[in-house]
Amino acid sequence: MLTAPTSFSFISLDFQNEYLNLCHSGTDACAPGTSNGPVVKSFFLIHYVTSGRGIYTVGNKQHQLGVGDAFLIRPGETVVYSADKKDPWGYCFFAFNGSAAEQYINRTAFGSSYVTHIDDDTLYDLVSETTQVLSSSPANADMYAISQLLKMLLIFADHYQGENERKGRPLRADVQKVIDYLDFHYADPITVLDMAKLVALERSYFYRLFKSEVGISPKEYLTRLRLDKARYLLTETDFPIGQIAESVGFQSFSSFSRLFTAQYCQSPSQYRQTFLTEDSDTLCLGSH
Repeated sequence: MLTAPTSFSFISLDFQNEYLNLCHSGTDACAPGTSNGPVVKSFFLIHYVTSGRGIYTVGNKQHQLGVGDAFLIRPGETVVYSADKKDPWGYCFFAFNGSAAEQYINRTAFGSSYVTHIDDDTLYDLVSETTQVLSSSPANADMYAISQLLKMLLIFADHYQGENERKGRPLRADVQKVIDYLDFHYADPITVLDMAKLVALERSYFYRLFKSEVGISPKEYLTRLRLDKARYLLTETDFPIGQIAESVGFQSFSSFSRLFTAQYCQSPSQYRQTFLTEDSDTLCLGSH
């Protein structure tokens, strides 16, 4: 059973690790119907449901969640998450940032999804222990926090690896070849026919094969890849937005802006501005 809500702020901005940093963690037992959002964070924030039910909304999609479900809030994205009115959820949560944060996220199911399901009681215990220890401001708090953060992420990474192993095999070699090619040539004017020719397959057959293996169409995969590259450039450079759109492969700025807004619920300019004004969020004031 969850105790009263707990959260903490323990590392001054002067001591934050640029590579990987635990911003905050805690537990919460929500009142019926409690809603958070629309809200935007400037860090990654993971919640793991330990009791009750709730709804997580990101983009235009609602996720009905219960015990064992976890959801990810990505930096710069507008989300809403609400406890059920009859059976409100309780959860543990932890937030983190740093240049390596995306790399570690991609080693979990969150690399391709906003939600996942794990049955692991140790995560709640780990988050609770971390919260209690750090609230007492121990020596070398930053080093302890990073070590605990890695343990939390390891739970999700191990679960994801186990899921993939249970599926029995990696991606087909020809599909993996196309994905590897797109990682380096995403800015080129590539069509589905070009991808099919790369692996000497007929276009419609390649389309069905790719979607079966990856879960989305080749065109959608390429679009998401380009948008993700643009998202990075918007926050890490001061290049003009039009130049960014062109550099990742969009021929039309209006198309880029429309697709970016649909994916991240903010226009490119709003997304960039978020990171100029939301830096104060990296100090924890709780999960909200």
